[in-house]
Amino acid sequence: MRLLECRCQNAVRPDSVNSGTQIREQRIIDPVEADLNWRIVGVADMNGDGAPDILLRNYMTADSKVWLMSGTQLSSTQALPSEPDANWQIGAIGDFNSDGYNDIVWRRACCSGENRIWLMNGTSLVSSVTLPAVADQTWQIVGPR
Repeated sequence: MRLLECRCQNAVRPDSVNSGTQIREQRIIDPVEADLNWRIVGVADMNGDGAPDILLRNYMTADSKVWLMSGTQLSSTQALPSEPDANWQIGAIGDFNSDGYNDIVWRRACCSGENRIWLMNGTSLVSSVTLPAVADQTWQIVGPR
């Protein structure tokens, strides 16, 4: 099992390989994000190469990006389409339309409880699907990230 952890005070992101409850190996992954407003919001294969990539969201600027990874090395950085309202948070990542590409579930719990899925083709937005709103702010999306 792979586990990605964040030690945000100095922006180091170790990648651990676990065996049961024991850490077998731990590596510092490249790159290091110096801007602490960026948060890791998910890990999923976003470009279809079979390797996990890292999704990040900056809650100050509302920008989102994907680090396309090759093991612990950064292959490239791809900006995601704009979601300028920082109240929208990524709740889950998974292939919701069975096209072979991971999609992104968003939730705007603070204001209206809106939910939606971005259907993706790699890091490109194909379409957005509105889901039923859940206004109760205590509800959270629980799913793969």
